[in-house]
Amino acid sequence: MENNNLYFASIDNFDKDGFGTRSGWGFYVSAEKCKPFTVKAAQEILKLAIAEHNKRFGENADFNYVCVKMENGKGEYWRDKNLLRIWKDDLPVYENNNGVICRDSAALADCLM
Repeated sequence: MENNNLYFASIDNFDKDGFGTRSGWGFYVSAEKCKPFTVKAAQEILKLAIAEHNKRFGENADFNYVCVKMENGKGEYWRDKNLLRIWKDDLPVYENNNGVICRDSAALADCLM
């Protein structure tokens, strides 16, 4: 979802079973911060978003997931798993799972089913 060179992003917190443990927060991030959407970029966005959330809401929350909706896809990053996944047109196209790279859309789709 792009608006004036901005992408919509959200942060959340998930437990080891994939269940949300608190309310998330949404915000806009510049497209430049997301190109390319790498582990380093995702970590930086997550860190800045946590700091801004806590400043705005007077909390000491710690989120472990960020999702950025970009043009015709989205990028996701789970800090606790060190897992980055990129989607295009609702299909997974890239995954960096703690340093193990996969660019095979068919294999990724099969793993996620």
